[in-house]
Amino acid sequence: MVLTIATDLKADVRRILFNHWGNENAITGLAIAHLLGFRENRAVRRTIRVLISEGCPIAASVSKPKGYFIVENREEVDRYLQHLRDLLIKDATRRRDFKKGAMQHLENVRQGRFW
Repeated sequence: MVLTIATDLKADVRRILFNHWGNENAITGLAIAHLLGFRENRAVRRTIRVLISEGCPIAASVSKPKGYFIVENREEVDRYLQHLRDLLIKDATRRRDFKKGAMQHLENVRQGRFW
């Protein structure tokens, strides 16, 4: 999937993020959006995704301070990669469980049983 983002927005988001080096200086997507005059952060999140795909070293913190930041050292890189791996595992588990439950449900429906 290729996202297209206005060049000005990319430059603005990049400029803001390059003032936020390291996890301790993370800034939320909503704060970035507000700095740019947006009421919500959807465009900012999409822009960050594009910047990452272009090689910009943007990580996200899910613990305080929450938000996005430019990685400063190998530990931050490793921590974020582990976080992404954990998300993949949780998603794979959820997919497996949903598939099993959905198949059981459809079999019950086929047989005229409902829960």
